[in-house]
Amino acid sequence: MENWMKYCLSLALILSALFFIKTSDRLSNETYRELDINDRRKLSADYLALAKSLEMGSPKAMRLLDKAARINPENELVWKELSWPYLYSGDYKKWSEYIDKAISLNPQEWQGNRGYIKLSFFKDYGGALYDIEAHDTIKTEISFRGRVYATSYLKGLCYLGLENYELASSSFLSYLESIENKQGSFEVNPMANIYLGIIENYHQNYDEALNYLNPAMQEEKPLADSHYHAAYANFMLGKNELANEQVESALQLFDTGKYNQERMVEVQYQLYHRNIERLAQDIACFL
Repeated sequence: MENWMKYCLSLALILSALFFIKTSDRLSNETYRELDINDRRKLSADYLALAKSLEMGSPKAMRLLDKAARINPENELVWKELSWPYLYSGDYKKWSEYIDKAISLNPQEWQGNRGYIKLSFFKDYGGALYDIEAHDTIKTEISFRGRVYATSYLKGLCYLGLENYELASSSFLSYLESIENKQGSFEVNPMANIYLGIIENYHQNYDEALNYLNPAMQEEKPLADSHYHAAYANFMLGKNELANEQVESALQLFDTGKYNQERMVEVQYQLYHRNIERLAQDIACFL
């Protein structure tokens, strides 16, 4: 009975959406000047809600969003929603045009969001750092698609991309200190320690690298990245048997999907299966 009621409710929502889309065509030539501001806000919000129930970037969804924007140009959420399809299709110019409009209406909310996108999607580390630092003066966290990121961690990624390893290290350390003080070490993103280990490996400070990588390997849900970079550090220290154990663990974790990854984008220092295989081959030559 419960499943039948859910089915009927879903069907009713679909039919109402189709009716709304059809009747909305009659409004396409209206100027909405006769509506007061509250009615315009409500109608714009209704169009936005319906557009979000459709496939992102579909012609119907984009038409509804366009109308929502014309009805109430002050609806920042519409401009943000309009930007997503262009972001995912790689149209940086068009995405920027729409997200900039959202930012002009509410910079406290969307400038940091733009910084995250510049960092993750476009690898524009300088532009991302500008937006994230501006956001950091207001809030020390940035939300993107349901996830929350500390600005200190994101600044570390920006400096890492700019190859400013000193500031990258200080940003990651600041992140670790702030999160541990607020929530306990179990809430720490293990990639902060891993990136610190990568930086120390780059500087050939292998013992120092392991000070960061060892805790990352001991996480409840460790990533292949921590074992891979620890294996490299131990290999360079001549600890070949230990390095071999760690590289084998890295392969096992990687094969089960337990490595640093993001949907649709490549993360910094992205780990690939071939990286682990090559290190395993190098280590095997010294066993």
